[in-house]
Amino acid sequence: MSIVRGAILCGGDAKCTCRKTNKYYEMDCSNKSLGNFPTNIPSNVTKINFTVNNLKFIPKDAFMNQLNLKDLFLQRNMIEIISDGAFNFNSKMKVIDMTNNTLSHLPGKIFWKTTNLATLKLSENELNFLPDELLHKTPNLKELQLSRNKLQDLSENIFMNLKHLVTIILSRNFIHTLPPKIFSSLSSVETLDISHNYISKLPDRIFHQNAKLVTLDISFNGLTYLPKNLITKCTNLRNFHIAENQLSSIPEGFFRASPNISLLSMSGNRFHTLTKESFSGLKSLHYFSLTRNKITTLPADIFSELQINHFLDLSSNQITEIPDGLWKTTGKDHNIQFLLLQRNNLTQLTNTTFEGLKTLQQIFLNNNFIRNIDRNTFYNTGVQFIYLFENRLTKLVNDSFGGGTVKSIHLYKNYIEEITGPALRGIGNATMYLTCAHLEHLPWYRKNVSGVCVHNEFVPKMTFKRNSAILATFFKKLGFLCEKKSKNVTCSPCKPGHYGNGFGECMTCPRGGFYQDEIGSEECKHCSSGNYVLQGNGSSALDCKTCPEGTDHTRHAGFRACFCKRNYTRIDRFGLCTFCLHTGLNCSNDFKSLLPGYYWNWSFTGMNVSLYSSLVKNLLTLNDSYDLSTTKYIYKMPRAFKCPRPESCENNYSYTPNKINGNCRKGYRGWLCSKCQNTYYSVLQYCFPCQSKWLVIFEMILTLSLCLLIIILVIWQNTKERESDSRLFVDKLSSRMKIFLGFYQVVGELYESIHIVSWGGPLRYVGESISFIALSVLKVTVRPQCLSTRLLFDPITRFKIAVLLPIAIIVVSAVIYQVFKIYFKFFSTDESAEIMTKLKKIKSKLHTYVLLVLFVTYQPTCDAIFEIYPGSCDIYRVDQEGNITISLLRADYDINCGSIAQYQAEAYIATALYVIAFPFFLLILLRKHCRKPSTEKAKGINSSNLNEETPLINSSQKHRQNIPSCLNFLCGNYKDKFWFWEILEMGRKVGQTMFITLLGWGDALTKLFTIGTSFCSWLFM
Repeated sequence: MSIVRGAILCGGDAKCTCRKTNKYYEMDCSNKSLGNFPTNIPSNVTKINFTVNNLKFIPKDAFMNQLNLKDLFLQRNMIEIISDGAFNFNSKMKVIDMTNNTLSHLPGKIFWKTTNLATLKLSENELNFLPDELLHKTPNLKELQLSRNKLQDLSENIFMNLKHLVTIILSRNFIHTLPPKIFSSLSSVETLDISHNYISKLPDRIFHQNAKLVTLDISFNGLTYLPKNLITKCTNLRNFHIAENQLSSIPEGFFRASPNISLLSMSGNRFHTLTKESFSGLKSLHYFSLTRNKITTLPADIFSELQINHFLDLSSNQITEIPDGLWKTTGKDHNIQFLLLQRNNLTQLTNTTFEGLKTLQQIFLNNNFIRNIDRNTFYNTGVQFIYLFENRLTKLVNDSFGGGTVKSIHLYKNYIEEITGPALRGIGNATMYLTCAHLEHLPWYRKNVSGVCVHNEFVPKMTFKRNSAILATFFKKLGFLCEKKSKNVTCSPCKPGHYGNGFGECMTCPRGGFYQDEIGSEECKHCSSGNYVLQGNGSSALDCKTCPEGTDHTRHAGFRACFCKRNYTRIDRFGLCTFCLHTGLNCSNDFKSLLPGYYWNWSFTGMNVSLYSSLVKNLLTLNDSYDLSTTKYIYKMPRAFKCPRPESCENNYSYTPNKINGNCRKGYRGWLCSKCQNTYYSVLQYCFPCQSKWLVIFEMILTLSLCLLIIILVIWQNTKERESDSRLFVDKLSSRMKIFLGFYQVVGELYESIHIVSWGGPLRYVGESISFIALSVLKVTVRPQCLSTRLLFDPITRFKIAVLLPIAIIVVSAVIYQVFKIYFKFFSTDESAEIMTKLKKIKSKLHTYVLLVLFVTYQPTCDAIFEIYPGSCDIYRVDQEGNITISLLRADYDINCGSIAQYQAEAYIATALYVIAFPFFLLILLRKHCRKPSTEKAKGINSSNLNEETPLINSSQKHRQNIPSCLNFLCGNYKDKFWFWEILEMGRKVGQTMFITLLGWGDALTKLFTIGTSFCSWLFM
C-alpha cells in the first residue's frame, strides 16, 4: 500500500482509497470505471463506496471476508443481477444503497442474513416484483426506498415484521391496487409515500394500524373518492397530500380524527363546490393548496371554523367573486401571509373583499379580469406586495392601496390610461410598476411613491427567509423559478415565452404550436390550428406563424411545424412536407418507410440510414422529449424497387426506427431479396432451408448411381453389332434425349416465369397447382449448395466452365484416342488391318459421344454466355432524384456489371467461336452426309411416298448406310427433305433463350419470337 494525501491506496488495480478510523477502514472506489469488484478488499473495512462505476453483477463472494461491513453504497452503476447469498456474511450491515441501477429481480432471501439492516435504498431500478419473504429477516429496517421502479403488485405480507420502519417510499411505480392489510405491520411508520402510481381505489382501513403516521402522500393517482374512514386512526397526521387525483368531494367528517393536519394539498382535482363541513375537524392549516380545481364559488362560511395561518392557494380556479365575510372565523383570526388568487375570473375588488385579513404580506391577483378596485380595498390588511399585473384595469381613481404598509404594486400588462391623485393617497414608501404605453396623464407624485415603467417581459422577485423553504416548494409548482441565496430564498415567476416545470425551473416554450404571453405560467398556451413558432420561446400569439406548405392546417401543430397531410412526408421536423410520389412507400407519420414487397438500399454515397433512422425516431416522438440534434435529414433518399417475389421482401416493422432499412424474409438476402442465405438453397426463386448433409449425400449417391447405370447400359448396347434393319440403342437414346432436353431447356424457363406471373381469376388456381408440383419435385433434388457453398456457381464461374468445357471435351476425346492408338501399336498382338478396324470403331464412338455431349451442353453453354451480356444487366437509379445509377447482372445481383467488362468482351468472342460456329459446323456435316444426292432426289419426286402433306418426322426408322453414326441422332428422325431441321431447332431454342435472358418473359419481342417460331414448327410437324 502507498499513502496518497492521507489516504491509503487499496483495492489492487482498482486504485481505491482507504482511510483508517481506529482499527477499521473506510474504502472509496467511486468514479473508477470498475467493471468488477476488487478482489483484495481489506477485511476490516466498515464502509465501501462503489458509486458511479460500471458494475453489472454482485458475485456471491464479493464481500465474503468483510465481516465488519456496515455501509455499502452501490448507486449509479449498471447492476442487473445479485447472486443469492451475496450478503450472507455481512450480518452487521446497516446501510445498502443500490439506487439507480438496472435490477429487475431480487433473490427472495438476499437480505436474510443482514438482520441489522436499517436503511435499504432500491429506487430507480427496474424491479417489477418483490418476493414475499424478501424483508422478513430485517426487523430493524427503518428506511425503505423503492420509488421509480416498475412494481405493479405487492403481496399483503411483503412488509410483515417491519415494526421499526419509519419511512417507506413507493412513489412512481405502476401499482394499481394495494391489499387491505399491506401496511398493518408498520406500527412505527411516520412517512408513507405512494404517489405517482395508478391506484384508483384505496381500501377503507388500509392505514388503521399506522397511528404514528406524520406524512401521507397519495397524490398523482387515479383516486375518484376517499373512503370516509381512511385516516380515522392517523391521529398524528401533519402533512396530507391528495393532489392530482380525480376527487370531486370530501366525505363529511373526513378530518375529524386528524385535527392536527397543518399541510393539506388538494390541488389538481375536480372540486367544484366545497363547504365548511368538508374541513370539519381541522383546527389550523399552515399550508393549504386548492389550486387547479374547478371551484366557481366559495361559501362565505367555508373557512369559518378553520384557521389558516400562513399560506393559502386558491389560484387557477374559476372563482368569480370573493364573498363578504369569507375571512371571518368563529375562533382565532386567520394569519394568512401569502394569499394566491391568480388565474381566476375575478372582476372586482371591494373594500370588504379582504376584510379580516390583517397579516398579509403578499397577495397574488394577477391574470384575472379585474376592472375596478374600490377605495380602502387593502386597508388594514398589512399587505406589502400586491400583484395585479395582467388584468383589465384602465384607470386608478380610488384610494385603494392606503394603509402605509405597501412596498410594491405590480400593475404592468394592464391598459391603464389614467392614474389620479387620490389613487396614490395613503401609500407609504412604495414602488409602482407600470406599463406606460397607454398612460395619457400622470399625477404629481409624492416623494415616497415612485413609478417604474417596465417592459412586457419584466418579472417581479419575492424573497423570504430560507427557513420557510416549504414556500418555495409551493411556488415551484406554480410557475416560479426559485433560487437559494445566502439566508434567503428568491422566487420569481417565469417570464413570457416560458413556463414552470413544477421543480422550480423555467422552461422555454418549445418549438411548434406553443407560446406564452403571461408570466408565472405552469404551461404554454396553444397556437391556433395550422400555426406554429419556428424557434420556440413564443411570447405572443403574434409569434405563431402559418405552418409550411404540405402540412395539415386543421390540426394543432404539436411539437413540430404541423403534421403532414395525408401522403405527404418531410425530412425536417420544422420544414415543409412534400407529396409522396414514389410507389412502394408508406407515407404516414410524416416519414417514408417501405411497404411489404419492396426494397431499397442505403449503402450508396450520399445516403445515411443511421441519420434517417434518428429522424424517424424524432418524428415518432410526439412530445418535447425529441432529440434536438436529429430534427433534420440532409442526405439523399433511396428509391424503392418492387421485388421479383414480393413475399421475399417482408419488411416487418419497417415503420419503426430500428427497422427502417427494411428486411428480407428469413432465408433471403441481397439486392431485391433475390438471393438465398448460406444455409438455404434456391428453387425457382424460392429459398428453402437445407436439410441434413447426410440426406443430401444420399440423394446425390442415388442420382449418380442411376446415371452410371444408364451409361453402362448405353455402352453395353452400343458394343453390339448393328443389324441391317435396326439402329443402335445409343442412336435411339440420343434421339429421345435431345427431344427431352429441348423440352426441358425451354419449359425450364417457363417454370421460373410461372412464379413471376401474377395469375388472375380461375388461372390463379392453375398457376398455384403448377407451382406446387414444380416446387415439390425440384426442392427435393436441387440442392448441391447445401453440401458446400462452393457448389453454388455464380454467373462468372459458369461462364468460365461453359467456355472451357467444349475444349476440354474435345481434348479429352483426342487424348483417349491417342491412348488407344499407342496401346494397339505397342501392346496389341492383332493384325494391322484388325487394329485399323478397331481404331476406326473407337474413333466413330468417340465422335458420337463428343457430338452428343456437345449437343447436350450446347444450350446451357449458350445460357452461361448470354447471361453475362451487357444486355443482361439491369440499370437502377437508386436515389429518388435519379442521380446515382448502378448496373447489376440480372442473373446475380451481387455482381456489378461495371466490374465484368472483360468477361463481356470474351462472351462476344465465345458467341462467334461457339454459339454460331458449332451449329454452322454441324450444318456442314449434315449437308455433306445427310443430304440426298441429286439423282436420288429425282427418283423421289416421282415416288408416291412424298407429297405436300408429308410430315417432316420420319417414322419408318429406315437405316441409312452412308450416314456416320455420330450424326444419326441429328437427322435420323427426319425425312430426307428436312435433314437440316435439327439445326433450325437449335437456332430457335437458342434465340428464344437469348431473348428470355436479355429481355425477359414479359417483353413483347420475346413473346412474338416464341409464338411465331412455335407456330412455324407446328406447321411442319
